Amino acid sequence: MDAVIEAQSILKQREAALEAGFGSYPQFFCVFKKLRGVSPYAYYKKDSLIAGPPNDSDLQ
Repeated sequence: MDAVIEAQSILKQREAALEAGFGSYPQFFCVFKKLRGVSPYAYYKKDSLIAGPPNDSDLQ
């Protein structure tokens, strides 16, 4: 089941990169890593750990 979730996540990342105007996911990955210093996945994981779960005030 984890493989299915991971595959869906990769597809969403590729779709988002194309919708944002990048020609491909690898192009987005390189630009992101150059600007942030880490991969999109590492950035997401780090940000998720620091931020903690969202609360109601985050939605306003």
